[in-house]
Amino acid sequence: MTRSQPPTSEQPVIQSSDAIRQFLVKAGEVYGKQITAPLVSIWIEALEPYPVETLAPLFRKVFATCKFFPTPAEVLEPLQVVKEAALPEEASAAWQKVLDIRRLEWYPEHPQYAARALAKLPERVQRAARAAGVFQEISEPDQLHVWKKKTFLESYLRWNELEEGKFLLPDGELKTMLSDVASAKAIPALPPSAENDL
Repeated sequence: MTRSQPPTSEQPVIQSSDAIRQFLVKAGEVYGKQITAPLVSIWIEALEPYPVETLAPLFRKVFATCKFFPTPAEVLEPLQVVKEAALPEEASAAWQKVLDIRRLEWYPEHPQYAARALAKLPERVQRAARAAGVFQEISEPDQLHVWKKKTFLESYLRWNELEEGKFLLPDGELKTMLSDVASAKAIPALPPSAENDL
């Protein structure tokens, strides 16, 4: 006589797409909305990148606060609020990293050292540093904190708008011109001689 295996306490892993479908079925009932295949596809495309652990409380919040069937943007709004609240602190931490590079790695006769250090930081930080002109010739480094920080922070905080906006521009003269300006503002690549100094 063979004994059957005792049931395990592990629950099956729920995928984000399954959680979204379950939510839509419930929301359809609660709000009297017909759930169609295209609607499910739109929701999965918008929300599937988020893990179930993030989506579950957002879905609960919908049922507790929404009077009408929500959009994906309304479901994600609490996440956006938290992100925006954390951005100023994140921007200040990024500024400190750039300032440290400027103080410790910047030598006018050897700009490749600062360029190498800056290249290790995210593109958002690099772009804000270029916009603020952090690596220009300045006689008093303390002036950086007074004159450049504001520009750096503004550029850092505008990153999302710029990233979204660049996809909205149609191909043409304006897009090409903006791309040329961005390239001109970029920190120059290391010269081959500097690469050999490594």
